[in-house]
Amino acid sequence: ATLLSKTLEQTPKYSGKPDQNADEWLNDLIATCRMADITEAHALKLIPVFLEGHAKQWYSDNKETFETWNVFKTEFIRTYSSPTTKQLASNRLRTRLQHYDEPVIEYYTDIMKL
Repeated sequence: ATLLSKTLEQTPKYSGKPDQNADEWLNDLIATCRMADITEAHALKLIPVFLEGHAKQWYSDNKETFETWNVFKTEFIRTYSSPTTKQLASNRLRTRLQHYDEPVIEYYTDIMKL
């Protein structure tokens, strides 16, 4: 298998479950597509491959409205990035401390994810 297909296979699927972070998943998917030189138009066609469960059904029910990648991103975030998720991230950011043996870059990366 090519590097591209392996990279795409390793991209986590999004189901819309509460324990998944929609913003983080979308950012990871965007980074994967950029790394693989996948255009936004092609990425839009590939989206169902990366969805499962409720999120896949949501996509299927609304795919006609996703005329562009930006429309999809906006609707995805509107649907799956809830105020509760943002509040949880805010709480984690306020309470996140660097561990004694944690490298600075690891701490920084974790904070930036929030």
